[in-house]
Amino acid sequence: MKKILLFAFALLFSVGIFAQKSKKVEIFCPNNGGVSITAHINYNEDNKIKDTTILFLMRDARYTQLIEYITVCSGNYDEVIDFLQQVEKFAKENEPGMSTTIEGSSISYDKLMGGKNLFIYEKGKNGYCIISPKYLTKFKDKIIDWEKKNKK
Repeated sequence: MKKILLFAFALLFSVGIFAQKSKKVEIFCPNNGGVSITAHINYNEDNKIKDTTILFLMRDARYTQLIEYITVCSGNYDEVIDFLQQVEKFAKENEPGMSTTIEGSSISYDKLMGGKNLFIYEKGKNGYCIISPKYLTKFKDKIIDWEKKNKK
Protein backbone atom coordinates (compact mmCIF):
# COMPACT_ATOMS: atom_id res chain seq x y z
CA MET A 1 0.00 0.00 0.00
CA LYS A 2 2.84 2.38 0.82
CA LYS A 3 4.43 1.69 -2.56
CA ILE A 4 1.18 2.57 -4.36
CA LEU A 5 0.81 5.82 -2.42
CA LEU A 6 4.46 6.66 -2.99
CA PHE A 7 4.09 5.98 -6.72
CA ALA A 8 0.91 8.11 -6.93
CA PHE A 9 2.61 10.96 -5.06
CA ALA A 10 5.69 10.75 -7.31
CA LEU A 11 3.49 10.78 -10.42
CA LEU A 12 1.50 13.82 -9.29
CA PHE A 13 4.66 15.62 -8.20
CA SER A 14 6.37 15.04 -11.58
CA VAL A 15 3.31 16.19 -13.50
CA GLY A 16 3.23 19.36 -11.40
CA ILE A 17 6.91 20.09 -12.00
CA PHE A 18 6.89 19.52 -15.74
CA ALA A 19 3.47 20.98 -16.48
CA GLN A 20 3.61 23.92 -18.80
CA LYS A 21 2.38 27.10 -17.20
CA SER A 22 -0.03 29.15 -19.28
CA LYS A 23 -2.39 32.07 -18.93
CA LYS A 24 -5.37 33.29 -20.95
CA VAL A 25 -5.63 37.08 -21.27
CA GLU A 26 -8.59 38.96 -22.73
CA ILE A 27 -7.53 41.56 -25.29
CA PHE A 28 -11.06 42.54 -26.31
CA CYS A 29 -14.23 40.84 -25.08
CA PRO A 30 -17.23 43.20 -24.97
CA ASN A 31 -20.37 42.35 -23.00
CA ASN A 32 -22.49 41.61 -26.09
CA GLY A 33 -20.47 38.46 -26.75
CA GLY A 34 -20.20 38.88 -30.51
CA VAL A 35 -16.41 39.17 -30.55
CA SER A 36 -13.65 37.59 -28.50
CA ILE A 37 -9.96 38.36 -28.90
CA THR A 38 -7.74 36.55 -26.42
CA ALA A 39 -4.07 35.78 -25.97
CA HIS A 40 -2.90 32.42 -24.68
CA ILE A 41 0.54 32.89 -23.14
CA ASN A 42 2.80 29.90 -22.42
CA TYR A 43 5.69 30.23 -19.97
CA ASN A 44 8.86 28.15 -19.67
CA GLU A 45 10.28 26.76 -16.42
CA ASP A 46 11.90 30.13 -15.59
CA ASN A 47 8.52 31.91 -15.88
CA LYS A 48 9.62 33.68 -19.05
CA ILE A 49 7.23 33.89 -21.99
CA LYS A 50 7.81 30.95 -24.29
CA ASP A 51 5.16 31.79 -26.89
CA THR A 52 1.86 33.59 -27.31
CA THR A 53 -1.08 32.57 -29.48
CA ILE A 54 -3.76 35.12 -30.32
CA LEU A 55 -7.26 33.83 -31.01
CA PHE A 56 -9.79 36.08 -32.80
CA LEU A 57 -13.33 34.68 -32.63
CA MET A 58 -16.60 36.16 -33.90
CA ARG A 59 -20.18 35.01 -33.75
CA ASP A 60 -21.22 32.77 -36.64
CA ALA A 61 -23.63 34.79 -38.84
CA ARG A 62 -25.47 31.67 -40.04
CA TYR A 63 -27.51 31.48 -36.86
CA THR A 64 -29.87 34.01 -35.29
CA GLN A 65 -30.77 32.08 -32.13
CA LEU A 66 -27.90 29.64 -31.62
CA ILE A 67 -24.64 31.16 -30.41
CA GLU A 68 -21.69 29.60 -32.15
CA TYR A 69 -18.32 31.15 -32.86
CA ILE A 70 -15.94 30.85 -35.78
CA THR A 71 -12.20 31.39 -35.77
CA VAL A 72 -11.50 34.50 -37.84
CA CYS A 73 -7.76 33.97 -37.39
CA SER A 74 -5.30 32.58 -34.92
CA GLY A 75 -1.55 32.33 -34.54
CA ASN A 76 1.29 34.33 -33.13
CA TYR A 77 1.11 38.13 -33.07
CA ASP A 78 2.78 38.64 -36.46
CA GLU A 79 0.56 36.07 -38.21
CA VAL A 80 -2.67 37.59 -36.87
CA ILE A 81 -1.67 41.17 -37.67
CA ASP A 82 -0.49 40.15 -41.16
CA PHE A 83 -3.83 38.45 -41.88
CA LEU A 84 -5.86 41.44 -40.63
CA GLN A 85 -3.71 43.87 -42.65
CA GLN A 86 -4.20 41.81 -45.81
CA VAL A 87 -7.99 41.81 -45.31
CA GLU A 88 -7.90 45.54 -44.55
CA LYS A 89 -5.86 46.20 -47.73
CA PHE A 90 -8.29 44.09 -49.80
CA ALA A 91 -11.23 46.21 -48.55
CA LYS A 92 -9.42 49.50 -49.26
CA GLU A 93 -8.35 48.53 -52.78
CA ASN A 94 -11.62 47.00 -53.98
CA GLU A 95 -15.25 47.88 -54.42
CA PRO A 96 -18.11 45.76 -53.04
CA GLY A 97 -18.84 42.69 -55.13
CA MET A 98 -15.28 41.36 -55.04
CA SER A 99 -13.97 38.26 -53.29
CA THR A 100 -10.61 36.63 -52.67
CA THR A 101 -8.85 34.04 -50.55
CA ILE A 102 -6.35 35.17 -47.93
CA GLU A 103 -4.34 32.53 -46.08
CA GLY A 104 -7.00 29.89 -46.75
CA SER A 105 -9.98 32.01 -45.68
CA SER A 106 -12.50 33.13 -48.28
CA ILE A 107 -13.22 36.84 -48.04
CA SER A 108 -16.14 38.58 -49.76
CA TYR A 109 -16.66 42.32 -49.82
CA ASP A 110 -20.32 43.22 -50.33
CA LYS A 111 -22.96 45.84 -49.62
CA LEU A 112 -25.42 44.78 -46.97
CA MET A 113 -28.31 47.07 -46.04
CA GLY A 114 -26.50 50.10 -47.43
CA GLY A 115 -23.20 49.47 -45.65
CA LYS A 116 -20.00 47.92 -46.98
CA ASN A 117 -19.14 44.73 -45.12
CA LEU A 118 -16.60 41.95 -45.20
CA PHE A 119 -17.76 38.35 -45.04
CA ILE A 120 -14.93 36.26 -43.60
CA TYR A 121 -15.41 32.51 -43.93
CA GLU A 122 -13.77 30.08 -41.53
CA LYS A 123 -10.99 28.02 -43.14
CA GLY A 124 -12.41 24.83 -44.63
CA LYS A 125 -15.84 25.29 -43.03
CA ASN A 126 -19.20 26.89 -43.79
CA GLY A 127 -19.25 29.34 -40.90
CA TYR A 128 -18.75 33.03 -41.55
CA CYS A 129 -18.87 36.38 -39.82
CA ILE A 130 -19.83 39.81 -41.08
CA ILE A 131 -17.68 42.80 -40.14
CA SER A 132 -17.27 46.32 -41.45
CA PRO A 133 -13.76 47.39 -42.50
CA LYS A 134 -13.92 50.10 -39.81
CA TYR A 135 -14.41 47.53 -37.03
CA LEU A 136 -11.78 45.23 -38.50
CA THR A 137 -9.28 48.10 -38.17
CA LYS A 138 -10.50 48.80 -34.62
CA PHE A 139 -9.90 45.17 -33.59
CA LYS A 140 -6.48 45.11 -35.28
CA ASP A 141 -5.51 48.29 -33.40
CA LYS A 142 -6.63 46.74 -30.08
CA ILE A 143 -4.30 43.78 -30.69
CA ILE A 144 -1.42 46.13 -31.59
CA ASP A 145 -2.02 48.23 -28.46
CA TRP A 146 -2.14 45.11 -26.28
CA GLU A 147 1.11 43.82 -27.75
CA LYS A 148 2.88 47.16 -27.17
CA LYS A 149 1.78 47.23 -23.51
CA ASN A 150 2.70 43.60 -22.86
CA LYS A 151 5.89 43.21 -24.87
CA LYS A 152 8.63 41.83 -22.66
